[in-house]
Amino acid sequence: MPKPNPPKIHLNENLSPRLSTQLVKHGFDVTPSQEAGLLSKPDDKQLEHAVSQQRAIVTFNVRRNIRRMDFISNS
Repeated sequence: MPKPNPPKIHLNENLSPRLSTQLVKHGFDVTPSQEAGLLSKPDDKQLEHAVSQQRAIVTFNVRRNIRRMDFISNS
């Protein structure tokens, strides 16, 4: 039986690097902002990166800087 593709996640820089380590240990495919070259980049760049790689984005942004997007279309 083929091994399923791991869930793909992009972690915004406001999350602990320890979270990335733990997610990888549990089989997730993770790109932290630091490793993706996105340290201190605006939220829209973080989101563009996540979407371009078909990743969910995980953030803890208390100021709510990421704009609300109900749907992202590839059309």
